[in-house]
Amino acid sequence: MIEDPYIRLQHQIQNFVRFCETVLKAGTVKKISLITGYDDKTQLADIAEKLDELKQSLLELDVELEVKLNPNIHDREIRLDNGWVIKIGRGLDFYQKPGGWFEVGANDLTLRKCLETKVDTSAEQSVLDLVGPEKRASRLRRGSWFRASFFVTGMGRVRSAN
Repeated sequence: MIEDPYIRLQHQIQNFVRFCETVLKAGTVKKISLITGYDDKTQLADIAEKLDELKQSLLELDVELEVKLNPNIHDREIRLDNGWVIKIGRGLDFYQKPGGWFEVGANDLTLRKCLETKVDTSAEQSVLDLVGPEKRASRLRRGSWFRASFFVTGMGRVRSAN
């Protein structure tokens, strides 16, 4: 499930399409759920048209896209069905909109300018039990969470937040 209030504009929806493409390559996904927001300036028909096109494209690959609109959401997170939670301060909108669609970085996101953001990943203890004690910090107690943070800066450079 993806909660991101800013999947509204062309480049934001394209970021979401890229996210869906990444998810498809990574595993056996059957359903993607998106909860996004809107305000008075949002062109709901335009968003619906673009997301319906993506929905049809995903259906051809046997993946269901569920979209819900909620004007009150603020926080951004990606919740995986295996217990992992990814919180990105700016959501999927940390890639800046390119100045033009024919400039370097318009298609290759490793060259696209980014807004600085913090990314937190966490998993419940039950998930960590599955990977075994050698893969997790020894100081974790039952019911606790594993957490790692890092920043994305500049042109997609990553640095530790710790």
